[in-house]
Amino acid sequence: MKRDNKCYSSGEMKFMLWGQEIRAYILAPLLNVMKEHGVKPNHITILSLVTGIAAALSINYDYGLTLFMLLLHVLLDGIDGPLARYSKTDSNKGSFADTACDQIVIVAIGLGLIDANLVTPLSGAVYILLYTVVIGFSMVRSAMGIPYKWLIRPRFLLYIWLYFEFYVIDGFTTYILWGFSLILLLNVITGYFKIRRAL
Repeated sequence: MKRDNKCYSSGEMKFMLWGQEIRAYILAPLLNVMKEHGVKPNHITILSLVTGIAAALSINYDYGLTLFMLLLHVLLDGIDGPLARYSKTDSNKGSFADTACDQIVIVAIGLGLIDANLVTPLSGAVYILLYTVVIGFSMVRSAMGIPYKWLIRPRFLLYIWLYFEFYVIDGFTTYILWGFSLILLLNVITGYFKIRRAL
């Protein structure tokens, strides 16, 4: 039997599929051009990874470039799924690659913020650790057939907040990360006991 290795909660999955259908409808001309020119979903996933890492590397040098690269990362991350479905090549392998690349970017951004002294090393490390554990637990739970009902993933909220950190009000991102980490910790605790009971 083919196992589900997706990292989405049941509620997220419904919302994600609905969002992909809307994006597929809006982006149909672009998706068709990509398909005709041999662009694969994995190509988009890799580009999303590259732009995300570029955003992390630029934090110390150019805030504008960081935000631009993050925007590209998010936009590309929203295209690979619809392209896979449009070209009928969607699979667990593609979902895993997408999830892995997203997590690499999350770690890179966290390390970039630490390196730029925009957050304390402890707050950044805890955020990275808990986020990684939550994603791991989510994939395990999906494979076991007991996915989370809902997950709050703060990465997009952090990316939006960085605009305010860079240009409006600085010095609060450490506290923002602690708040996000508290939410992630609750997901870790509930995920751990759910998995343990199912073993």
